[in-house]
Amino acid sequence: MCPVLRTTFGGNMARYAEGASSAPTVFVRQATGLVRELSWFDTFIMVFAILNVPLGLSEVAAFATGASAYPSANMPLAFILSAPAMLTLGMVYALFTAAMPRSGGDYVWASRILHPSIGFGVNFFVSFILLSSAGLNSLLMATWFLPPVFHIIGLDNVAAFCADTTGFGAVTVGTIVTLLLLGVFLLGLRRVRQIMFGLFAFIMAGTIFWLILLFVLPHSDFVASFNAGQGSGAYQSVLNNAAKAGFAILPSAVFLNTFSAVIYAF
Repeated sequence: MCPVLRTTFGGNMARYAEGASSAPTVFVRQATGLVRELSWFDTFIMVFAILNVPLGLSEVAAFATGASAYPSANMPLAFILSAPAMLTLGMVYALFTAAMPRSGGDYVWASRILHPSIGFGVNFFVSFILLSSAGLNSLLMATWFLPPVFHIIGLDNVAAFCADTTGFGAVTVGTIVTLLLLGVFLLGLRRVRQIMFGLFAFIMAGTIFWLILLFVLPHSDFVASFNAGQGSGAYQSVLNNAAKAGFAILPSAVFLNTFSAVIYAF
């Protein structure tokens, strides 16, 4: 190589390296050294599974509390109206992830933007939430999710055993669920991915089928099915008891009440 070009090229590279090293950075290293073993779709399924239980419970609470606090509120419309605020919050986390692609979650974001001590406090709190959620999810599986399944297939005694929180029913079923989950994770990450993908496909197919039934079947069929399972006149009895408790059943949705119920949807 020509000495002039070699000198110029080497000098430019040195100055570039010096400038790059002196530039302010968020992280000490430009690479984490971690190997990505999950695709974006695997991550989506895992996040969907983690959020599925709290989202389901929050939706039940939103429909129950929102409708009781603001009678005749259109809760599906309230969810739609709250979508911009929820999407904005989700976009913030998406931008955090894109700007700081590091493992550590909230600790990375809070420590770099606010202070490392705040980031430590956030993750310390989240760690206890995740530890407690393992037992809570097993309990909810035994008392909330399995009993309706067994009722549908006609195993009422098994459903009552699962929902028994005063005896050993819920504890036994919850322990079995925890051990099953432990066994699945011991099979390795590849097997966990396959199982989660199969469950995700099964749940999505069932959800789509359920939504189709909601659109196709009339309201009278739901009333008839409810009365068949709970006894003659049970549907109207629920409405009467709700009215006695102060729940006002208006003939049509009221937009002001719907707008007020957005806080519960959010």
